[in-house]
Amino acid sequence: MILTLNPTHADFTTIEFLGKILKFPHARRDGGSAIIRILAKLKISARDELRVVVGPGNFSAIRTASLIGNAVKFLANCRLLARRKDEKNFREVGILQPFYGRAPSITVSRRN
Repeated sequence: MILTLNPTHADFTTIEFLGKILKFPHARRDGGSAIIRILAKLKISARDELRVVVGPGNFSAIRTASLIGNAVKFLANCRLLARRKDEKNFREVGILQPFYGRAPSITVSRRN
């Protein structure tokens, strides 16, 4: 089975597998855990291939997708492939490196 995890959309992360596309909004606090629950149900194994678009895009979504991809690779020993949003072809990698495209915009909290 080939799964594609794409966090680079403006408002959501998608998982594509077996002709299905599932969308997970970035704004939801449980978006990452919802993705993990779906992947756990799929029972990914060494025969499978996980493709991840590593950026640029939403900073938190890129980090979450990279973390999930690396964890699945470690736990299931599946093939892991990556590409940037502007690239056409996936390439096999040992570990995902997020690509943010620019420095993260982190502001100081306004709470006292």
